[in-house]
Amino acid sequence: MIKLLNEQFVPFAGNTAEYQLNYGADGDAAKWYSAMTEKTGYKVQGETTQGMYIAGADGTAYAWKNTPGVSDTIRFMQKGIADFKAKPPQKVEISEPPPQKFAPRATTSVLSVISRVRPVPPDADGRNYNIGRDYLWMYQAEIKEMLAATPETLRLPNSFIARLCRYNFLDLIRGEPDIWEENDVRKADFKVTRTGSKDGVQSFALTGTFKMNTDWMMLGLEGQIDGEFSVDEASARIVRFRAYAKCEGWGAPKFGYRGVPKGRFPLVFAIMDDDSKLAHDVAPSAITRHQEYLNPKVKIFARAVEK
Repeated sequence: MIKLLNEQFVPFAGNTAEYQLNYGADGDAAKWYSAMTEKTGYKVQGETTQGMYIAGADGTAYAWKNTPGVSDTIRFMQKGIADFKAKPPQKVEISEPPPQKFAPRATTSVLSVISRVRPVPPDADGRNYNIGRDYLWMYQAEIKEMLAATPETLRLPNSFIARLCRYNFLDLIRGEPDIWEENDVRKADFKVTRTGSKDGVQSFALTGTFKMNTDWMMLGLEGQIDGEFSVDEASARIVRFRAYAKCEGWGAPKFGYRGVPKGRFPLVFAIMDDDSKLAHDVAPSAITRHQEYLNPKVKIFARAVEK
């Protein structure tokens, strides 16, 4: 598969939220992509254009699929190459790619969030061996708040806790997860302590317990997180972040429901700093799903303020 990609294709990966017109995208690239996908049968799966396409620069659509499987994908690629050679595209001028729609500022710290079902329950569907991947942003203002705090006032900002609980503690192992609504967060008790300061870098430890579930408990997740992170005082950016959460999940989301284990099952999350190009090119999924990201709401926080 990689040999074919390297020798026969110009690979490209993109987010449908940035290229699909009916998702709010605009520009020449979105118009090209939407016109190309309309020539395929993608609508059999709904309105999303997610999947794999083989296309010519002139917008000719040679093939589309949205199912896994190595052998099937190789056959898909081979057929696309054959169709491409049988009907080569017309030569066209390709414009410069549009600016990235969802990108972190230079002052924003980017964290990688990796999740797994671990251990996978006996006799569970093979999809449970998948790895979940997403990103989490921490804003400079949140870090400055912690840097300036005294031991008595130091806390993990509510905006960051809400972002973590609502958008990252999700079961995305088998497909697109349901995002937690603001009233689904039933518990979010987090504590952060300053553990040291050296050469302009402050270090912190964090612990927390959390629980999210829908009404009637049909879908839920609860667990505990422990970790540590270091912050550069001058830039107010994270230089190192390591955290691990052990959880139990239950229930099936609307779209990632195939193969969900019965009853409660273990989910683990690893969170670490990530300054790679990929981490800056791929936005957190909640942003591309048009969620409030800078300051997401959680009902239990609002009730605490009222008290």
